[in-house]
Amino acid sequence: MIRHQKHFTDVEDHWSEEAVNDMASRYILNGVDESNFHPDAAVTRAEFTAIIVRALGLADKGGTSPYSDVKSSDWYVGAVATAKEYGIVDGYEDGTFGPNKTITRQEAMVMIARAMKLVQLDTRIDEKDADAVLAMYTDHSVIQRGGSKR
Repeated sequence: MIRHQKHFTDVEDHWSEEAVNDMASRYILNGVDESNFHPDAAVTRAEFTAIIVRALGLADKGGTSPYSDVKSSDWYVGAVATAKEYGIVDGYEDGTFGPNKTITRQEAMVMIARAMKLVQLDTRIDEKDADAVLAMYTDHSVIQRGGSKR
């Protein structure tokens, strides 16, 4: 594992402090600058894609994106192209990716499930366990499983 100590000052005493600093120390997360992360900011589709690609250790080859709204000069073009190549992301029907849109929990979980499948992690979960995990969310009753609201 590659590791360099990284500590963002704006995550001190934040619930995410340990995880953010750990992932930054492993070159998975970047801050908005050298000492700030902005832990309460929304995460974009481009940012989450880059995090997944880095976490998996996939080579960011740069290159060309198959999406009309991801340009070759964008900082995330390599991550998006790599994630598309490995089947982790899909764009929208109109040929766009929506890199600056805030990622939804559903989109994030689809990407995580695809990443887990790629590395051959068991993605099955017992329904009882799923209910216990989801119960902590105030909107758990509207989470869709199998195409129907629970």
